[in-house]
Amino acid sequence: MEKIRMGFIGCGGNATGHIGRALEMPEVRVAALCDVNSASIARVKERYPALGEAPVFADYQKMLAQVELDAVEISTPHTLHFEQIMASLDRGLHVLTEKPMVCTSAHARAAIEKSRAAGKILMVAYQRHLAPQFRYVRNQIMAGELGKIQFISALQDQNWYLGTLGTWRQQLSLSGGGQLNDSGSHLLDILLWMTGLEVEEVQALMARGVVQQGMVPKVQACVAALRADVRKTHIIDAAIPHAMLLEIFTQQGIGTEIIHDAAAQTPAARR
Repeated sequence: MEKIRMGFIGCGGNATGHIGRALEMPEVRVAALCDVNSASIARVKERYPALGEAPVFADYQKMLAQVELDAVEISTPHTLHFEQIMASLDRGLHVLTEKPMVCTSAHARAAIEKSRAAGKILMVAYQRHLAPQFRYVRNQIMAGELGKIQFISALQDQNWYLGTLGTWRQQLSLSGGGQLNDSGSHLLDILLWMTGLEVEEVQALMARGVVQQGMVPKVQACVAALRADVRKTHIIDAAIPHAMLLEIFTQQGIGTEIIHDAAAQTPAARR
């Protein structure tokens, strides 16, 4: 079987997980690694001896030019995604990119248009689309088993502020936004994907507080009116320990509750 030759643009942080999973796939060969930080490449090579003599680069453009690839995975600071996506599609490669795909709607439209013109897959790593509890609820909604959606409450608790202090994730030029643009986008994505609804109106606020006993009372909140006559949807991202809670109430008065405790890795769907 001919293997898919995959290159990695960015080898730090969560890229190590992507690389490890790629190495477990018999149909994939990790063909090249790229990171501006040589220490990141050294760590990932030490962690995964199976990478062997895979060539390494500090410049992703050189990797694209010098290595024959079929696909790339992009796991770099957010504002770099657009340029890297477009360059990879120009080379005729499939692209898996970390979230957020890009940081402006204009860039999103341009990237989607280019992927369609190139006939290549452009996919964002929103892994909850493949998680059984979220797929189950989506299927129930799409089949009409829960009736018309009336109200949604979504909560994501995460120690994001303290966990990203001093990193590029809190530098606007690299992150392109705050927590809601970062891991908070997972909550927005899965809510819209499960329900099939679209945002029609948005209001937002951000409250800042003082760090006390390892907790940060900092909240970004978004109250969005969705199409299909949903009364109100609350989306709140708080800088407290990992957890996700979604509650969907329908015309039939049924509440579907999805809880995902990232620390304990105990997702569940209840109806």
